[in-house]
Amino acid sequence: MLPLHKILCSTDFSEPSFVALKIAGEWAKHFGAELCVIHVVESMENPGLILSTEEIEVSMRIEALRRLHEVVGDHLADIGSVHPIVAIGSPADEIAASAERENVDMLVIATHGLSGWRYIASGSLVDRIWFGSVATNVMRLAHCPILTVRLPSNLIV
Repeated sequence: MLPLHKILCSTDFSEPSFVALKIAGEWAKHFGAELCVIHVVESMENPGLILSTEEIEVSMRIEALRRLHEVVGDHLADIGSVHPIVAIGSPADEIAASAERENVDMLVIATHGLSGWRYIASGSLVDRIWFGSVATNVMRLAHCPILTVRLPSNLIV
């Protein structure tokens, strides 16, 4: 596993994912590794809107890529090689597939994200069981080592 040549970090643009991104950046800088940063836009079923699902997904992909470049500039300005990735689909599936496709040495993911915020705020065990956690599902699917970054206590609501 060591040294690391390529690291993948996921972000959903939440504060916990930015903490994971900072840690992934530190690892990439330490090893001189390429850092891939992925954001997954969840695919849409037919929403019954005027625009087609494809048009909406293209628009969401463009906006996600814009935000991803902004996040990379804000949080990873001192990292040599950063490769932004935007995927459409199920977050856990796409993160695991990207890790394999990019042949990464390590994947970094926050234990909580936007769905975790909903879980913490609602406190509903049923939601947790029904939907699960993206990080938990990535751990089941990925074929590489994973560094999970716990939610800092100062970010718990």
